[in-house]
Amino acid sequence: MPTVEETNAFAAPGIEKSDAEENHNDREDLTHIFPISLQTSGSASEDERPSPGDVDHLSDRNFSFASKSSAITTGLNRNLQRIRALLQTSVGQDSVLASVEYLAHALHYFILSRYWVRLRQTVTYLLCHRKGRDLQMIASRPTQSFVQKSQALLKLSSLFSDARFTLRSLGIFSIWANIPEIFRPPVKDRVILSIDIMQVFTITAYHFLENIGHLASNRVLSQRIVGPKKNIPKFYIWSARALCLHFVLELVKLTKEACYNGNSAQNEILASEDNTKPEDDDDDADSLQWEKRLWSTSIWGVLCLYWSSGKTIPIVEESSGGLSFLADFFTLRDAWAHTEK
Repeated sequence: MPTVEETNAFAAPGIEKSDAEENHNDREDLTHIFPISLQTSGSASEDERPSPGDVDHLSDRNFSFASKSSAITTGLNRNLQRIRALLQTSVGQDSVLASVEYLAHALHYFILSRYWVRLRQTVTYLLCHRKGRDLQMIASRPTQSFVQKSQALLKLSSLFSDARFTLRSLGIFSIWANIPEIFRPPVKDRVILSIDIMQVFTITAYHFLENIGHLASNRVLSQRIVGPKKNIPKFYIWSARALCLHFVLELVKLTKEACYNGNSAQNEILASEDNTKPEDDDDDADSLQWEKRLWSTSIWGVLCLYWSSGKTIPIVEESSGGLSFLADFFTLRDAWAHTEK
């Protein structure tokens, strides 16, 4: 039987060897985790070293990420600059406020309509059929809590409408400042010139009556000036009638301009002696602008006729926001396109 000393003599080398093996194993484990930092140039194998292709691929990924981040930042900055330029102009500012007002008004009535209920029922049916679940019944009418929540959109529309009323209260001065432009050469057709003069009076009456109604409804003007409170809606009705007359005159002017431009185009074709095709760039631009004016004038004319009749014509109030947005769509689009120049 070996003594204690003999046991320690045999055991000590074994323990030292075990520690060395554990250190070597730990180093191998760390080498697998950090192959580049722990391996020396003499002991590293060729397979464990990063290839030049891997380094190039990593560099390409970093460059691609940097280029995408730069493109996103540049695009965001450019759009912010365009939004600032849009809001700096009176036309662009009014177009943005009007778009929010009209869309909030239209969305409020849309989510309370039967069309929204049918859309929700259809989507719910398709989702339940796809997932194999039982069909969930949806109420045929919006709940009272849902109606109260949707009132926020109507309040938002009213808030932006009041802001536009306030900004538009001094708009008559910019219209008066453009009166000399009517009489500057080239000399217009007498009918078109007469319509322009009459439109100055109609738009002035519209602004004057609308401002009285807006100030009276906010209790800025006393009842001694406007009379009883029931007379306030009459100012809005008569302002709408003045604006309706303005758009009727605009339709007459558009018709006259179409006849005048058609006759001018025929005269140019007959007067041309060569067989070359005339340039149509300016004519196409004028024709497109004329179509936009016709689109806007027609919709605004119908809406003003509805408002000026005391809302008795069968055009539901729910659709007035959507129609107003359609009438003002090209104004907003052109104002946004102008910021890119």
